[in-house]
Amino acid sequence: EMLGQWWRPNFDDKIYPYLPPHVTRPKECIKLYQVALPSKCVFGVPPGTRLVAVPLFELVGQGGIYPPHIAALPSLVSRFNMAVYAMSTE
Repeated sequence: EMLGQWWRPNFDDKIYPYLPPHVTRPKECIKLYQVALPSKCVFGVPPGTRLVAVPLFELVGQGGIYPPHIAALPSLVSRFNMAVYAMSTE
């Protein structure tokens, strides 16, 4: 399920949650999806990058630290009811 979509109209750092009306050919479209993962999986991370787990509560109000599309994650997933289930090790 798609959570959000942002547009970059030029080759600068600003992204917008909407496509400005004066832009006919945007330079980038960033789409964020929620994906259900199996209980065991492997993440493929390209060389030179790293995968970091950040709790949602740490993203709230941190627009200066994280990019806008990452800082908006708590509000995007707030429409879902999340239940955390602990798996037994038996």
